[in-house]
Amino acid sequence: MKIYPENNEWQPVQGVDGVQLMPLMSSAASDGSNIYLVEFSELFLLVDLGSDQKRLAAVADAVNAADPTYAKPLLVVLTHCHIDHIAAAPGLECLQPRQIAIAGHFAGTSALAAQDQALTISFLFKTIPPLIDVDLVLFGALS
Repeated sequence: MKIYPENNEWQPVQGVDGVQLMPLMSSAASDGSNIYLVEFSELFLLVDLGSDQKRLAAVADAVNAADPTYAKPLLVVLTHCHIDHIAAAPGLECLQPRQIAIAGHFAGTSALAAQDQALTISFLFKTIPPLIDVDLVLFGALS
């Protein structure tokens, strides 16, 4: 097994042809979280947004270099609604005109829509969370 210590560089996913992963790690001094970009043949998948809009600019650079025609959409999966995982949401504008969809856990969607400072723990950073509309609600109650 090869270990890839690089950050912000595409790495092959062993055993899965045509899929590559780019970790965009936060610095030790950062209050943000790590985010991960995965390229599949049909789309790009971004796991979390983090809190650093410069990392979203790196995402835009990577996806636009890999797909300069904007043919592949970007699916963003939010693991949860804490501010360190969502604060960079306004930076998604740098990815347009690419089609973007956001998926998030049903328990956090109302907190994101209401910019709830308690549930997003943004009160700890004395900030208001960005307004995020979730396109695909995950893990909702089964009917």
